[in-house]
Amino acid sequence: MKFYVAAIIGALGVWYLYDPGVDIIETVSQVAPAQNPLRGAQSLVVQEAARKLDFSELDKPFSKSTEGTEIAGRLTLDENGDLIIDDQLKAYFDYFLSAVGQVTPEEAIRRLHLLFSKNLPEEAAQQAMATLEGYLAFKEASFDLMAEPIDRERASSDAEYRVQRLEYGLNTLKTLRREHMDADAADAFFKEDESFADYTLANQKIALDDSLTIAERRELRAQARTVLPEEMAEIAERQEEQAFKQQGLQELVKEQANVKDIAQYAYENFTPEEAEGLVQHYEQQTQMKAQYNVYRDQITQLQEQGLSEADFNQAKDNLAHQYFTPEQVSMVKAWDLGMAQNSAVVDSE
Repeated sequence: MKFYVAAIIGALGVWYLYDPGVDIIETVSQVAPAQNPLRGAQSLVVQEAARKLDFSELDKPFSKSTEGTEIAGRLTLDENGDLIIDDQLKAYFDYFLSAVGQVTPEEAIRRLHLLFSKNLPEEAAQQAMATLEGYLAFKEASFDLMAEPIDRERASSDAEYRVQRLEYGLNTLKTLRREHMDADAADAFFKEDESFADYTLANQKIALDDSLTIAERRELRAQARTVLPEEMAEIAERQEEQAFKQQGLQELVKEQANVKDIAQYAYENFTPEEAEGLVQHYEQQTQMKAQYNVYRDQITQLQEQGLSEADFNQAKDNLAHQYFTPEQVSMVKAWDLGMAQNSAVVDSE
C-alpha cells in the first residue's frame, strides 16, 4: 500500500510534545481516492455563469444529505455592497460542494449560482462566482498534491523525513492557494488552518531536537503558540500543560516510583478526582505486575514438568485465571506473547 502526502497532511493534529525518540507523525491508513469527483469543476463555473437563470429550480430538493438542514455559512456584504470573503463564505461553498456524489458537480455549481444571483447584487454575485472558480481550481491542485506518493520504507523509519514531507506539503498548499485564488481570499479562507499548521510544524521540529531541555522546549512552544488565534492559543496552552503533567507522571512510572511518590505528584498536578483515579490505577498495575512475576515463576515450573503441548497450554490458562480477573487475562496473554517474541529475537541472535 502506498503512503501519500495526504496521509501526512491528514495527521496534522497528531504529535508528541516531549519525547524526541518517538515517531513524530502518525500516518493514516487510507490513501487518496483514485478519482477527484470535482476534477475540472472550475471550468464548469465559467459555463454556468453564462447560463440563463431559473429561480424556480431552487424549489426542488438539492440532495439527501442536506434535506432538513440549514445552509452552513452565509453570504454577506460590506457597506459598499461588495461581497465579504471570509470563512463563512467558504463554509457556504463547502455545504453544497460536499454533496457532490449525491448530486453532480454541475448541479452543485448551478445551485450556488442561483443562490448568489438571488441573494446578492449583480457585482457581488460575480465576485462570488469568481471566488468559487479559484477555490475549485485550488481544490483540484491540492488533490493532486495529496496523491503524490512518498517513500514508504523511509517514512516508516525516519521521523525527520516525515517532518520534511509535512513541511513540503504545508508549504505547497499555501503556494497553491495563492496561485489559484486571490491572495486576500486565500488568507480569509485558510488563515486559521495555516496558523495551526505552522504551530504544528514548529512543534514537530521541536520534538525532533533532542538537544533541547524541557525548559527550552516549553519556551519554544510558547513562541510557536503566538501564531495562533487567541482562543486557539489558550486551548493549545492548556493541552500542553496537561501533556507536561502527563509526561512527568510517565517518568515516575518509568522509574518505578513508589505509590507515595506517585500520589504526591498526582495530587499536586491533577484534580482530586483525577489524582485518585491515577493512584488507584497505578496501585492496580503494580499489584498486577507483582502477580505476573509469581505467575511467570509458576509457568517456568510447568515447563520443567515435561507436559504435552496441550496439557501445558491448559495448565497455563488455568494459572492465568487463578491469578487474574477475566478482564486482566487478555493483557496477561499479550505480555506472554511479547515475552515469547523477545525470547525468539534473543535466540536468533
